[in-house]
Amino acid sequence: MKLLQLICRKDKHDDEDSKRDMDKAPRFIPTSQSPLDLVLLLDKVNQRLKVKEAVILDLHGNVLHATPSWPLLLDDGHKMAKVLSVAPTPGLWKVFIFGQDFHCFHCDSDQTVLGTSATKVMAAHMTRKHIVVGLASERDPGSCLYEMKLVWSELEARGL
Repeated sequence: MKLLQLICRKDKHDDEDSKRDMDKAPRFIPTSQSPLDLVLLLDKVNQRLKVKEAVILDLHGNVLHATPSWPLLLDDGHKMAKVLSVAPTPGLWKVFIFGQDFHCFHCDSDQTVLGTSATKVMAAHMTRKHIVVGLASERDPGSCLYEMKLVWSELEARGL
């Protein structure tokens, strides 16, 4: 857990891996509910293959766009919205979400949560209008945080 806390404070970037793996990535498929800019934003992250599943939710927890391979339950989105909208809890706390128990803590700000389960790392952030969540292998905690920071930084830059 200390490793995650250290990673939380500094970004990690791996351009060579990203460029090499770009053509292997599956593509996101836009749905009628997915604004094209959200699709393109998650597609960039998906091409780098660091984040296995990603989702953009509205502030109520409704899915706006997600990786096609991620079988999200409606309750998962609502739980994530609740986790990010309540006052931060000091230290570590546990939440059952996305079918796994995650040990979580607030990182950098009240709007950012990092979590680890037995097999996954989660990075989640709430912007003014969206909630961005990414899951990656427990071997890539820094990559998950970095990639998801790119998404929420872009949304915040657009005023979203």
